Amino acid sequence: MKIKTILTPVTCALLISFSAHAANADNYKNVINRTGAPQYMKDYDYDDHQRFNPFFRSRSLAWSSVARRP
Repeated sequence: MKIKTILTPVTCALLISFSAHAANADNYKNVINRTGAPQYMKDYDYDDHQRFNPFFRSRSLAWSSVARRP
């Protein structure tokens, strides 16, 4: 009997906390949309080289933001 009285408030608190979360990411701004086709960026040329490399741009932007010394 005592276990049921302890578990009831815990269960209610868990249910309320789960329902308090947003249903989807549209309720927030600055959220990355990860829907789409993963094969989209895997466009190969005639030699089977990948045309678009998603890591190339991120590295070049990281190095371009480094302060250059005179």
